[in-house]
Amino acid sequence: MRYINQQLHLRRQIGKAVAIVGISASLLSVPACAGGKKPVKQATKAKNAIRSEQKKEMVIGATGGGVTFGGGEPLLHSSTIADFCRLCPTQWNINVETSLNVPRRHLAEVMPYVHRFIIDVKDMNPKTYQRYTGRSNRSVLANLAWLARYAKPGQVVVRLPNIPQFNTPADVARSRRQLEDMGFTLFDCFDYLLP
Repeated sequence: MRYINQQLHLRRQIGKAVAIVGISASLLSVPACAGGKKPVKQATKAKNAIRSEQKKEMVIGATGGGVTFGGGEPLLHSSTIADFCRLCPTQWNINVETSLNVPRRHLAEVMPYVHRFIIDVKDMNPKTYQRYTGRSNRSVLANLAWLARYAKPGQVVVRLPNIPQFNTPADVARSRRQLEDMGFTLFDCFDYLLP
């Protein structure tokens, strides 16, 4: 994230075009225009970089590809994600893997750009969530309610893990019913494998 922030800051400060390309969570930053002592060589390099980015963009557009932000809690970097999204082509799918255990402002900041939220809720039961994560799920529940109201159909996938020693398949089914009652329809139910 620090590298992306530096590139975004550089772009704003010196007005140079920076093409940022990401496939899944692999991000690459390529200067598309640069000044220098040899303008012909620099112009050729810039044209080649632009052609390369256009090819990648065609592949991403044709395959429905894009960028997935995950690892840790990406919504804590919502400003960087929003800046990135304003720079990338609109046909790219932007996904965010999140626990939603963040202040609402982070969610609201990226909402206009995100194609799909992939939310790992652990368990809807506050006691089970607290026991597994050590944190309250109040923000998670409030953010889920907000998404249920404002997200587009199909924009949210809820991950419901069966976590050995913390919840049961019956708990997962209860969580799913609760989420269905909120209006969610896409689920990823699976078993956690603990060491």
